This record gives sequence, C-alpha cells and structure tokens, in this order.
Amino acid sequence: MTKPGKGREQEKGAGEEDSGVGSAKLAGPGEAKANAARALVPATIEEVLEAVNKLYSLVDGRHAEYNKSIVNLTVALTEVSKHVSLMEDAAESYERRIKELERWLGSLISQNTQLQAKVDYLEAQSRRQNIRIIGVQEKAENNKLTDFVATLLLKLLGEEHFHQLIKVDHAHRRLAPAKNGRPRAIIARLHHFRLKSWCYSCRERAPLLYDRRPVFTYLDLTSATMRKRQDFQHVEEKCKARKIRCGFQYPAMFVVTVNNSTSTFSTAAITEEFLSREVKDWHLDTV
Repeated sequence: MTKPGKGREQEKGAGEEDSGVGSAKLAGPGEAKANAARALVPATIEEVLEAVNKLYSLVDGRHAEYNKSIVNLTVALTEVSKHVSLMEDAAESYERRIKELERWLGSLISQNTQLQAKVDYLEAQSRRQNIRIIGVQEKAENNKLTDFVATLLLKLLGEEHFHQLIKVDHAHRRLAPAKNGRPRAIIARLHHFRLKSWCYSCRERAPLLYDRRPVFTYLDLTSATMRKRQDFQHVEEKCKARKIRCGFQYPAMFVVTVNNSTSTFSTAAITEEFLSREVKDWHLDTV
C-alpha cells in the first residue's frame, strides 16, 4: 500500500513531469533555431580555415573566368577596331575618289555642252540651204522628186522671176509616216542660198497654190532650234491676237515691234516681262 502522502508526491511528480514536457514542447521552435544557428557556426579553427580556402578557390575560379572573358572581349574589340580603321580608311579613299569624279564630271558636262553646241551648229549649217515644202499631195512627184521640186518652185513663184532653171541638189519626203491623211513634207536642198532665202520670203505674199491646194514653205530647222522657238508659242499667239508684229531671227531669237520700236529676246520670260510693260492689258486674255 502506498501512503497517501507518497501518492500525492508521485502525482505531483507526474504533474511536474507533464508540465515539463509541455514546456519543452512550447520551447521547441526557439531551440530548433538556436540549434540551427549553432550548426552554421564552425566548431573549430580548422573548419573555418577550410571554409576560407574553399571561398578563395571559388573566388579564384570566378576570377579566372572573368579574366578569360575579358581577354576574349579584348580580342574582339581589337578586331572591331581593325575593321573600323579599315572602314575609315576606305571611306576617306572613297571620299577622295568621289571628289575627283565630281571634278571630272563637271569638266565632262562642260565639254559635252560645248560639243552639243558645235553639233547643233554643224547640223544647222548642213540645213542652211534646205527648204521645207508642205501641202503637196503624195505621189504627185511621180518618183522624180528632185526634178519635181525645181518645176514646182517655178510654178509657185512665177517663171518670170527666173532667168534660168532652179537648181535643186537633192529632195526627199519626210521619213515619218503621214498622219490624219496629211501629205508628208518635202525637204529640198537648193544649190544657191539666196534662192532659198527668196523662196522662204515669198510665203508672206499671196497664198501659194498647187493643184488648187495651198502650199507653204518653211525653213528646215534642227530639233533643238524648233524646241527653242516653241517656247515662244504662247507669246507669239498673244502678239498675233493683238496684231503686234513679231517673228523670229535665226536661229531662235524672238523679234517684236511695239510702239515703233523693235526688240529682240532670247527667252519667253523676258519677252513677257517687256510686253507687260509696253502693251496695255497684256495679261488679259483676248476673245
């Protein structure tokens, strides 16, 4: 049998043990953290030295990798610098060559302009004795165009004005095909320049007729001269509408007579400016 006192002590001890267990359970997480902290701290100097050596090894390895990367970057940068230097040298060389080409091009443009002017002059001189006849029906010459032109000019201008036959060196129809049923122009080269000038001046007389159809004579101008004269077309039409005397001086100088004064112009813009000052209501359109 147990004594009552002892029973209480046993019960008390059991209760104390139980409370101890409960306090251990309550303090468990804190102790776990403390134990974990104590586990991270090296217990000996050897372990500390070992950890330091491992850290040194790791740092050395990283340092070697970084050095290797820097070396690779340095090599790549050196190659890029070489390429940039080569490109800069090439750019400077191209710039010098382009400047030289521009200088040559300017010289060639000047020479080409001079040559073009000479070619236009030579072409104009080759056509100096030519006359263009418009209005003669196709096949009227019966395949003998040169002889036909000589006879045609006598009939158009009047045989009484000539003491001998008109000498025609060569004659041909315009090479371009006829348009809208209109006959092609006849281009004839007269042997004497004065005769050509006289035939051209006769167009200001009464209309010339052949086979009861009007015939017109014109100068045989180059395409460059024709383009220059066409620039004055608008000015010429306005002058004719206002009955202002105008015309062309060879090769493409526009001549106009206003207020008993004759002036010559090389461009249509200058002509317009002059006529706007000299002619009243020049800019108004005529009906």
